[in-house]
Amino acid sequence: MVSLPRPAATDVAAQCFLNALLRETRDWQLVPGALPQEPAQIHLPLSDTQAIRIALRYFSPTQHHQYQFPAMRVASDEDSCEPIDFEELVELILAKPSVKGELADDVLARFARRVQESHRHTWQAIELRHDWAALRAKPLNFAEAEQALLVGHAFHPAPKSHEPFDETEARRYLPDFAPRFPLRWFAVNKACVAGESLGVDLRTRLLRFAAQSAPALLEHFTDTRWLLPMHPWQAAYLLTQPWCQALVEKGELIDLGEAGAPWLPTSSSRSLYSETNNDMIKFSLSVRLTNSVRTLSVKEVKRGMRLARLAQTSRWQALQARYPTMRVMQEDGWVGLRDAQGNIQEESLMALRVNLLFDTPQTQTNVLVSLTQAAPDGGDSLLACAVRRL
Repeated sequence: MVSLPRPAATDVAAQCFLNALLRETRDWQLVPGALPQEPAQIHLPLSDTQAIRIALRYFSPTQHHQYQFPAMRVASDEDSCEPIDFEELVELILAKPSVKGELADDVLARFARRVQESHRHTWQAIELRHDWAALRAKPLNFAEAEQALLVGHAFHPAPKSHEPFDETEARRYLPDFAPRFPLRWFAVNKACVAGESLGVDLRTRLLRFAAQSAPALLEHFTDTRWLLPMHPWQAAYLLTQPWCQALVEKGELIDLGEAGAPWLPTSSSRSLYSETNNDMIKFSLSVRLTNSVRTLSVKEVKRGMRLARLAQTSRWQALQARYPTMRVMQEDGWVGLRDAQGNIQEESLMALRVNLLFDTPQTQTNVLVSLTQAAPDGGDSLLACAVRRL
């Protein structure tokens, strides 16, 4: 197999950066082509004597512009110009007084590093996803649709940043690389378990979860010690925290390691899915994804419970009867660990989601962000291909 082609004029990772820049700033110009067959250009002034110009493949009224790379650094008299790569493009833009402002050098350096890392991460995934182009040819199921997102946020300078994942961790845990992996399991004194479950008590919910995902571990599930599924990376992280180490030392928490059925990360990275389980699961993940650490809060998981209870009211049921094909994926359960003082540690939280596709995992499913992303190879989007198949 060969990877997706990477035309010299196509760079969807750089496109995200530039479209974010053009949305957030105003000191740029759209310059028409000098001749009818010449493309228009974006003109980004750097100083009184030089600027950056980037040819356009398409200028979008919704700001989803498409570019022809490389960008060019031009002198003000336009008599001299030279191509620049993405790294130099970022450096030149961040050096502009209107962009830099009063930001400290270390802040700018950190920002530049994240932008460059995101650019590199995007292309690592594109070059490894041999199957992506084939997704254009068929309807997608849930797993395929959730892992079809390679480009990320269309208006973000670093949509594929993922500190502190290294390359090995990224390839194992991020949906960009279409991985699957088993969960890690903790056997925990039930007094150290916090949580709620709607429709069935929490113990029964966790027992069913373990039976469907890791039946070989059921001998560890007792009336006083429950099995908690954990994201493998987050489990390793928690075991480095003093409060969690204290639970281990007291025998309140036993690490059973990884076991059971493979799960796949969905487009959000911290939410996992398995065709064989009644529940999906969303974890706190102490990783900076798209520049935000993805930890749940008690307030957030309890809000999910309130919505799930609302869905059981007569008014909701009447609405459901009017629109029988519309379903909301409820987060009707949550679990977390208590420390030795009884405090819920939010980095251990997980929300349990109803798996609406449990009986029909091959059902055609569309993920809007995957459908509308700029195609990694510069061709048609998945949405355009889906419409063409109608």
